[in-house]
Amino acid sequence: MSGTHTVSGHVLTFKGEARTYPNFEGTEQKRTIMHCSGDELRQSNQAPTNAGGGTAVSAARRLK
Repeated sequence: MSGTHTVSGHVLTFKGEARTYPNFEGTEQKRTIMHCSGDELRQSNQAPTNAGGGTAVSAARRLK
């Protein structure tokens, strides 16, 4: 994914220029930041792309 990322409060916004899913190119997607400290970021997506609905949660950790 390439594009810009911005943070405002607990909201992480992706503005995608090139995406894995072509349907998302040129769109803006928002995620709720659940935890961010040190080398870890956890975020949730209230509207995941699957048809089942629900909330998707992902975590990322910086490699050293």
